[in-house]
Amino acid sequence: MITRLAPFVAIAALAAGSPAQSLIVPTSAALADGTSSTAEPLGGSGGRSQCVYPSSQFAGGGSILTITRLRWRADAGQIGTGGNWTTVRVDIGTSANPYNALSSTFASNLGADVITGYMGPVTVLPASGGSPNDVIVDVTLTTPYAYNIASGDLLIDIHTSLYSGDSNGRVLDSVSGGAEGGRVFSTGRSSPTGTVDGDVLVVMVDYTTMGGAAVAPYGTGCGGGGNGSTFYELFDGGNPFDLGGPGTGWTALLSTPSYFALQSSTAIVTPTGPATPFTDDQIQSFLLPWSMPYPGGTTSTIWVSSNGFIALESTSNAGDMESLEDFLSGPPRFAPLWRDFNPGANGAIHAEQDPGDPTKFHVTFVGVPEFPNTGSNTFQTTFEQNGSITVSYGSCSTTNALVGFTNGGDAVDRGGLDISTETVGGWFPGADTDAIELRVQGGATPIAGTTITLEVDQVPFSAFAATILTSFQKQFPGLDLAIIGMPGCELYVGNVLTSIPVTLTGAVTETRTFDVPNSPFWIGNELHMQAAIAGATEVQPLPVAVSNGLSLLIDTF
Repeated sequence: MITRLAPFVAIAALAAGSPAQSLIVPTSAALADGTSSTAEPLGGSGGRSQCVYPSSQFAGGGSILTITRLRWRADAGQIGTGGNWTTVRVDIGTSANPYNALSSTFASNLGADVITGYMGPVTVLPASGGSPNDVIVDVTLTTPYAYNIASGDLLIDIHTSLYSGDSNGRVLDSVSGGAEGGRVFSTGRSSPTGTVDGDVLVVMVDYTTMGGAAVAPYGTGCGGGGNGSTFYELFDGGNPFDLGGPGTGWTALLSTPSYFALQSSTAIVTPTGPATPFTDDQIQSFLLPWSMPYPGGTTSTIWVSSNGFIALESTSNAGDMESLEDFLSGPPRFAPLWRDFNPGANGAIHAEQDPGDPTKFHVTFVGVPEFPNTGSNTFQTTFEQNGSITVSYGSCSTTNALVGFTNGGDAVDRGGLDISTETVGGWFPGADTDAIELRVQGGATPIAGTTITLEVDQVPFSAFAATILTSFQKQFPGLDLAIIGMPGCELYVGNVLTSIPVTLTGAVTETRTFDVPNSPFWIGNELHMQAAIAGATEVQPLPVAVSNGLSLLIDTF
């Protein structure tokens, strides 16, 4: 499966605004216990719960809310002393689907502006048994989220790890029936799909309303495809590993700034040098004989994990078990076969330059068992000086694993592909395009007299011109551009005030500085923007793609 990556991170104005306010949703549970309860995602083995709330539930707070804190309470009657998780991830943004029409595939519900608001340890607080009961999970977002109510329903996506502590008092308050929200949940945090129902968690949302200079995205772009390098397939009981066996594998050919992935029958090159000793859950670095490019950078060092992945940036995390969450959030890496292996018990790992071709470097796992000492797995990853990578499999006994490549860096999961079938004719990022995205670099706000940097992301390889349209008029919902040959694209600005040209350098993300006006006329006024890209061959018959809309509220603070 392939991850449709690089959605823009919508960072709202964090400038001074109104005092923090709170709102409990669903609103029917504001003063009384909800109508139902749920143990997800607080189950002991971890899980995932994606709750979506109608935008109408937030109508009283203002048009744009900067959400800073989320709190969940125990169901009435629950009593417990609390506990903790080592890692909780809370993603927040608008939902790609209405709350009452959610997909069972988690990635399909993620809107373009979903961000990771918090990732780290969380303490579960005691519950005394009242009605309504106490707040037991309290998360302050390290990255606040600007919720533009006009953009759609609010999605809160919770990923939890293994829980330790009191097993009592962990059932959360919820509202059932589906009229005030929808949910997708799974007891496996790495599962790409879950169960859809209307049992939505009761949550207290702390927010501030906009004050001072602010940035707010709206709508969704079309026709990109510049940064689709990440791809993966997660093998488990319902989808057992099917890539193993002599003469099987896949190749990722570097086609800057991405990869072209296709099937390979390259045989494993037998190692000639001694093996490098590895213990269980160990990571070691190896110098390549040359510098190698990859999407997003270059490296002359690789970090090999005993568990079957190879990082392209420094990391000390050996990843004791395959994890889609860690795969997407960690460093750039290849996962030829990520599983809980134990070379300390049996087998061997070799890392060496090809004896006959100095432009190749092999990392070979030979007969390595799963922990503690089960089965045998043989596979090889070949790095080439030109940046291309080939994975070749021998006999592999494992049925569960994670396979693929990621740019990492908190990449948003947007679905995937079946590597064994979709690479038959070759997979290229253009086949799974991402939307063109317009944003402000670094979360800056348009303070009068300053200069901000605008970013246009997902610029397609074929683009030959780009501009940013500006207008005093915001058009939302957008105007469907299918009438001029741009299906799937919408116009989000009215009468164009001016066009700001963007110089194309061949990068996935292009930038353009913008001098924020400083005259009294502009103070308190909004300027609306939208990027347009010519040469976007994914849009036909007129090869022009456009971004989301972006509203800039100009002020002096």
